[in-house]
Amino acid sequence: MKNLFTLSILCILSFTFTSCDALFKTEKKRVIVLLDLSSSIEEKVYLEYYEKIDFIVSNLGMNDAISVYPIDGGSITSFQPIMESDFQQDKKQFDIKGLNKAQSDKLKKEAFVKYCQKLVADIQAKVNTVDRSSYSSNTDIIGALQNASKDIEDKKDIYQSQSILILSDMMQYADNGLKMCATESIENWMSKLPKCKAVQKGMPVAIVTGSQANMNTEMYSKIQNFWTQFFQIQGAELICYNSAQNTSLDKLFKIE
Repeated sequence: MKNLFTLSILCILSFTFTSCDALFKTEKKRVIVLLDLSSSIEEKVYLEYYEKIDFIVSNLGMNDAISVYPIDGGSITSFQPIMESDFQQDKKQFDIKGLNKAQSDKLKKEAFVKYCQKLVADIQAKVNTVDRSSYSSNTDIIGALQNASKDIEDKKDIYQSQSILILSDMMQYADNGLKMCATESIENWMSKLPKCKAVQKGMPVAIVTGSQANMNTEMYSKIQNFWTQFFQIQGAELICYNSAQNTSLDKLFKIE
């Protein structure tokens, strides 16, 4: 769907794992990535989004998982994963035995790096080929959050920690709900929100918009203020909202 050059994404992959301890932790955690597939996102922004997915995957351990879901006009009615991977289900790809523990750990780490590199490339390939063109005119972020929260609830006994990364310009536009208009106030936007619980209390949420060259600073700040209020009302933990930095993203995979 998004025709980006494969070489471009391969050039930015940078798997630098922090430590073996993080790789081999037994706690299971999962990051849910909500990826904006609407027509409002420029193709060059997807390179920035893939960098964030790369960063997330490279900081997960061998017991962890990642799920990538779409944000578009089908966020409610056709909320299907673009890609899901529970690393333990694929452990035969990196569970390599050596002559001793030190050698085994080294071999596992090397194999896991290759596994993660392939996973990020596979995610890109899926995004490039998935056909959601019939939903591309809308951007239902709230609908995606509602369905992601249901998925999180269904799998709460599997993962000790779950968190959400949103990769989107955050311009909510849904036929059956809020349509952000630049001339309206934040208060007007808030008044049009559906009366629903979209995110679990205390849920860590990170937002990366990517470079939004066509959005002026005033509008960017206005949208950011709206979502800050939204997640505060929902009781979620908005850990960051920025254009491209990795600042605070590591909090998505912390287990208290």
